[in-house]
Amino acid sequence: MNQPDSQPIFTCKPETLFAELHAEGLPIESIDENGSATYKRTLTENETSLAAQVIKMHDPHRAVRTLSEELLEVGVSLQARLEALWMAVIEQDDCAAQEIQQTITTIKARLPHGSD
Repeated sequence: MNQPDSQPIFTCKPETLFAELHAEGLPIESIDENGSATYKRTLTENETSLAAQVIKMHDPHRAVRTLSEELLEVGVSLQARLEALWMAVIEQDDCAAQEIQQTITTIKARLPHGSD
């Protein structure tokens, strides 16, 4: 039974996504040019979750969204980033900006890469 995936993927070659889903043991049948997956049968709940995780790694908006979420989790708000930018550009004091940049570098090192 075919079960198309409704999420289009734009940052991955279809062959790459196919190989990744297949490597996870999923019954993948095909990937179209938009990155939508079709499976040989209906996926179990666990397989659906696994497929979503693999596919999400290729979401072009994931890294930006995740970076913002993680910055908020460690207490670096958008307001704090704007104030640090102001201080660096206008006041010539880049201490806060450097601290935020170190935090961003640490977070980015943990983030998955969304393209191949």
